[in-house]
Amino acid sequence: MKKHSLLTAFLVLLLVVIAGYWLFNKFFIVPMYVYVQHADSGSLLPVDGGDLYKLTLTGPSSQLIYFMDRPERLVLSVTIEDFLDAWNGLLKDDSNLQSVSAAIEIADADSAGDVIIGMLISPVYDENANTITYDFMIDEKPLGGALALFNEKRDVRIPENFAEVNVYIDSSVYVP
Repeated sequence: MKKHSLLTAFLVLLLVVIAGYWLFNKFFIVPMYVYVQHADSGSLLPVDGGDLYKLTLTGPSSQLIYFMDRPERLVLSVTIEDFLDAWNGLLKDDSNLQSVSAAIEIADADSAGDVIIGMLISPVYDENANTITYDFMIDEKPLGGALALFNEKRDVRIPENFAEVNVYIDSSVYVP
């Protein structure tokens, strides 16, 4: 009888732990999205001789793809306008949010200059010119979270002009 009670208590405890884990992941885990902004070409030009650059993307896709794999798998898209409206709204609400971690992956660059890691600042979308411009600050610190996989691909050579490009942006900007 005592063994039966211990086994029952153990099974009840196990069910409570599993249910608690599921509920926590379902309702309390903040989704971590990665946003992908594609463009036909771009440039990354120094602004002040230091670590600040002007990143200009020409021919950006009208939509950014965003995805996550936890707590559930999800792939969606958002327009550039909605994404930047959310970014600018967060800047008004949170004075601590000045920049966003990003990895720039250049499709046509050699392996010594195809991934640049840094912080995106002050986005400006010019629909007529079909460009989006950011201030971009090189960041030597390793990325965390969903962008950590780019740490091993980080390059030191920075090309000024390039063709096809993807910018991977962390999730602190827009959460639907």
